[in-house]
Amino acid sequence: MALRIATRRQVQSHERHGSGYATHVRTTSTSMKMETEIAKDSIIIRGEHFVPYISEMRIQHRVKEIASGVDARVGTSRPVAVCALSGAVIFYADLLRAMETDCDMAFIKISSYGNKKITSEQVKLEVDFTHDLTGRDVIIVEDIVDTGISIEYLRQRLEEKQVKSVTVVALLSKPEARKVDSIIDFVGFEIENEFVVGYGLDYAQEARALRDIYIRETERSTTP
Repeated sequence: MALRIATRRQVQSHERHGSGYATHVRTTSTSMKMETEIAKDSIIIRGEHFVPYISEMRIQHRVKEIASGVDARVGTSRPVAVCALSGAVIFYADLLRAMETDCDMAFIKISSYGNKKITSEQVKLEVDFTHDLTGRDVIIVEDIVDTGISIEYLRQRLEEKQVKSVTVVALLSKPEARKVDSIIDFVGFEIENEFVVGYGLDYAQEARALRDIYIRETERSTTP
């Protein structure tokens, strides 16, 4: 499956600023491989339209702010930064590069999305913690927190491992979707309960590599 666009076609994304719009233009190529068709200011994935929501510029600015906050929180310790695969990989890499604190890297995988556009309440840890975390400061890096069930599950697992502290960092948060109380220490953007893709977030394993975050057009609300 190939991306159906012309080589070096310009893609405009419009981001709200008050009552006006700022335009960001970038050049794309045909090198991506997914069943996605890019239009001038929207993308089509499996017949569904998505429009620009959060620009790469805003994301990177927020990543730097979060990195500074995490640095201040963990101090001089060498924490273990845990990436929740696969959605958080891009955010995780950018965050660690922006931090001044050296971190040990670890990866886990939790089943919750699959190929559906809703989050299952069943949590399964497919890739478990491999580090000895006893007495360690741990940073959990998530792409998105909606129901809060996965985060609370991870907190319980880490408490069992007798960690020193847990810091939760999430690129996106959907407060309206919460089903359990959950503490997120650093949030990139709070959004409404809407379906989004890009910057690591996928729709049936597609659109992860997009630099901006897009929202399904029929569900679009205000820019966070």
